[in-house]
Amino acid sequence: MREFIVPSSFHFFYKHTFCPTNQPFVQEVKKIHYVISDSVARQLRSDVPIVSILSEGIDSSSIVAVVKEIIHV
Repeated sequence: MREFIVPSSFHFFYKHTFCPTNQPFVQEVKKIHYVISDSVARQLRSDVPIVSILSEGIDSSSIVAVVKEIIHV
């Protein structure tokens, strides 16, 4: 079995922590949708046409779906 060795110059910019909540599932989904929508809306500020290239993954499909909601295409 190979062991992964992190080089000394390697830095982690984000550390994921798992925090289970007692919130209903629907409320958690709404929270995730709000965070994604807010992030996408900030990235849509542009004075040139916007294009998206899909990789057939859930992440790019989700982003394009949110863009469609925001710009009402």
